[in-house]
Amino acid sequence: MRVADRGQHRTHLHFPYRAEGELSAEDLATVAPQVDDYVYVSGYSLLLEGKAQALIDWLLALPRAIVVVFDPGPLVKAPGSALMCALLPRIDIWTSNGPEALAFTGAVDIAGALPELGRHLPAETLLVVRDGPNGCWVGRKGSVEHVPGFKVQAVDSNGAGDAHAGVFIAGLANGLSPAAAAQRANAAAPWR
Repeated sequence: MRVADRGQHRTHLHFPYRAEGELSAEDLATVAPQVDDYVYVSGYSLLLEGKAQALIDWLLALPRAIVVVFDPGPLVKAPGSALMCALLPRIDIWTSNGPEALAFTGAVDIAGALPELGRHLPAETLLVVRDGPNGCWVGRKGSVEHVPGFKVQAVDSNGAGDAHAGVFIAGLANGLSPAAAAQRANAAAPWR
């Protein structure tokens, strides 16, 4: 789990010996995000029974002023599970790549996935859907814009989405508009 504040200070929280398989309410009770923090949650965390419910309970108990960023990853493919139904209303920022958005919504293209995401998330949720070298789509329900990417020679895309999300969040924390933060993230992602 990563927590970032407006000063671009990011904390990676690692819980000894059990972080990948288990995460308890007691573990999470030691984590106290502040009002200007961003809490980044990966969909991978929802797949393991040993940590998913504790994480959801902790996220739902956070003050609304703390921004929850959710990246479904490739394994969260539908909005209908009990865990997703609980989490969706609490997501402030959705960040995914195009194929993940398509799998989650059942849409055939990103233009169709964006309104479907808006149907499952609160109206104020900021949507970010990455489209590889084409850049990304960013905005809120009913008002999403395309932010072009940059031409680069792709060598390995591992980590590009995480880099994009991190730079995007850092831009927002520094007061950039979503479109400006997305442009910066588009520039940074290929160079992760």
